Amino acid sequence: MDQAKRAVAPARSLRAWRIGRAVVLAVSVLGVSQPVAAAPTTPFKYAVVDLFGGTGPDERHEDSNSTLATPASVTASAAPATSGTATTVYGTNGFAVQTIANSLGAGAASIWSEGVVVGGGTGTGVLTVSAQIVGSISGQADLTYALFASPAPFDAQAIIDYFDNHDFDPLLPNSVRLLYTQIAGGCGTPSASAACGHGLLENIVGPVNLTLVRSDVAFAYGTQYYFASVFGGDVSDGGPGGNASFLSSATVGVTLPQNAVPTYLSGVPSNFYPQAVPEPGSWLLLGAGLAFLGVAVRRLRSRG
Repeated sequence: MDQAKRAVAPARSLRAWRIGRAVVLAVSVLGVSQPVAAAPTTPFKYAVVDLFGGTGPDERHEDSNSTLATPASVTASAAPATSGTATTVYGTNGFAVQTIANSLGAGAASIWSEGVVVGGGTGTGVLTVSAQIVGSISGQADLTYALFASPAPFDAQAIIDYFDNHDFDPLLPNSVRLLYTQIAGGCGTPSASAACGHGLLENIVGPVNLTLVRSDVAFAYGTQYYFASVFGGDVSDGGPGGNASFLSSATVGVTLPQNAVPTYLSGVPSNFYPQAVPEPGSWLLLGAGLAFLGVAVRRLRSRG
């Protein structure tokens, strides 16, 4: 964490769910679940919860799989009232964290990654993607959501490691960010979230209902692409507490050109992902820079 972030708030933000090796190997008095043996790569579903603060090391729990029917899901809690849950299936992320005043902190994150080849046409086309963020937030809590695309498979470990230091404005290497938002609550107080001053939306209290849309995503027929949907948040330790509840929240939709037929690497049927939500105008939040997949493919190929 850089000095600027420390100046904003001494309490930890989404970095609470980092996966440093020292944390993985730590033994907590609360007990640590067995870590995933190897970081999964696309396609995968991944969930992690981290309880932190106090005098002991972090307590970290995680779950991962690539099967169609089984979600990746994990829940952890500690006295007096700190808890975290993360769960994900293909197409939908979710998490919830809660603490009371002067309690331990809680962070949670869920990730799913999918691969797709689009048939039914030649040359290039344009697709639309959307994500619906629905839940509620209060107190010293924050969240980040991002949808990335790449011509190469994603690695869960690499995603978490990168978010460890770039969670305020995540841009994964060798990928383009299609959708992004960040929300921070409780800003303007001495123990404010470290996300304050960095996020797109601040001092949000109560229900959240955002629709993120990107309608200019170019692709090439017959070319394999990969997506990673990342959603997480936390409540810092030692502060006044708070909660963020976004279970079954970040639902991704995809709209392809007429007659296009997608084949998904996970094995889900071609109509598994719903149609993208139409652009809602006032809630349109776009990631910075050009997010054309064809540009990313050409850049990586030129390096080879």
